[in-house]
Amino acid sequence: MALFRRGWRRPWVARRYVASKTPPTASITLPVLKNNTGTLLSSESGATVHVYATSGALVVTKTGQTTNGSGVMTVSDASLAAATSYRLIIVLASGAEGLATATAA
Repeated sequence: MALFRRGWRRPWVARRYVASKTPPTASITLPVLKNNTGTLLSSESGATVHVYATSGALVVTKTGQTTNGSGVMTVSDASLAAATSYRLIIVLASGAEGLATATAA
């Protein structure tokens, strides 16, 4: 007598499911923001950052960004790639603009 009949299937089949991994979000930490007279721009809120690839293509625009008490701003987004250099245009709520180049980590 055969243990398994042809065409017979086990009532359960072990399946292995792997949880999908979300890619890590890269971030850019800007150097200390200062105005044209060298005044530290700490605790700025409502800033907009336009992030461009070095080729000139717009990667992402982030609104509602803030600086901490030391004038440092961090921009995070899933469309940023780690170890990639970007050009940034920072527009403060006051309308003041600044340019920066930074590498995502």
